Amino acid sequence: MLLAEFAVDPDTIADWKALALIEARFGFHNGAVIPEFPKTWLRDLSQKARKELYGSAQYSKVEERLRDLKQGYLVGSGRPYLGDKSWFENARAQRDGKPFHRIVTPHEADADDVCDIWGLSDSDFDDLHDTQIQKKAKSYSEATCLLLANSKSIKFVDPYFSGRRGYQKGLRCLLEAAGMGKRRNFAKVEVHTSDLAVEKGKPFDLEHEKSLVRQNIPPLLTAGFEVIFYWWKDSGKKEVHPRYLMTERAGIRFDRGFNIPSELDAQEGVTDVTMMKPQKLNTEWNRYRPEATVFQSLDNFRVVGTAQE
Repeated sequence: MLLAEFAVDPDTIADWKALALIEARFGFHNGAVIPEFPKTWLRDLSQKARKELYGSAQYSKVEERLRDLKQGYLVGSGRPYLGDKSWFENARAQRDGKPFHRIVTPHEADADDVCDIWGLSDSDFDDLHDTQIQKKAKSYSEATCLLLANSKSIKFVDPYFSGRRGYQKGLRCLLEAAGMGKRRNFAKVEVHTSDLAVEKGKPFDLEHEKSLVRQNIPPLLTAGFEVIFYWWKDSGKKEVHPRYLMTERAGIRFDRGFNIPSELDAQEGVTDVTMMKPQKLNTEWNRYRPEATVFQSLDNFRVVGTAQE
C-alpha cells in the first residue's frame, strides 16, 4: 500500500511534544497522512493551544507546527462523525466501511490496529512510502487517490506520454481518482511530455502527437475540464526521463509511467512507486514550469473536456 490514513485522537496531543513525533513519523512524504476526523480536528487543536499556551514562548511554535500539518500531513476525511459518540467509538465504526490503517489513541487498545502514538513502530509504516503496484487502472487509482483528491494543482510528468490508448486510460483513471466531475476547485492540471513520445520505429512528429491529444483526450474529460499539455526537449541532456505525479502538497515517482497496457498479462506486471521528499518535489516542480529554462520548450496548448457527466 502506498499512502495510508492514521486516525489520530486529538487527546493524543495532550502533551505538545507529540507534535514533534508526528512531524517525524507522518506526512505525505512518509506515506502516512492524518485525516481531519472530525472535520474540526485542526481547529480544535488550535483552540486548545490558544487556551493552554497563549502568551507563552511555546505558543507561536505550536501554531506554526499546526499550520505545517495542514499543508503536508492532513487530508479530508469525508467520513460520518456522530457527536453523541466518543472519538474512539466513531473511529472504530469506520472498520465496517472505510477503515483507517491505524487508530492512534491514548485511551483504548482493543485490536492490532489500535495503539498509542508512542507505541507506533516501524512495522506500522512498512511499504507506505515505497512499494510496488500492478500496472492496472485500479491499482493506480488506489495508490494515488489520497493525494489527488486532496490537491488542487496537478502535474503529470512522463516523457513518453502520448494521446495513444494506454495513456488515455492512465490519465482518465488518475483524473477520476482526483475527483474530476465531482468537485470544481481544481486550480490547474498539466501533462508534461517530450520528444521521446514516439511510435515504435518512427521519428518524433510533434504535429502528429498534438493531433492525437486533440482528438483523443477531450472525450475522456468531463465537459469544461481543462488540461494543459507541454512538450519539452532536453537538448541532448537526457534529463526528461523520470515519471512524476506532483501536486502542491506532495509527489509520487513512478518507475514505469502512466501507460496502462492493453494486454491483461502485461497488467499483472508491477512498477515501483515512491513518495517524493519535499526538497525533491520542490526542485522537480520548478523544472516543469512554462518559464523554466532547464529544457527547451517545443509547444503547449490547452484541451477542454467534452464528455457529459
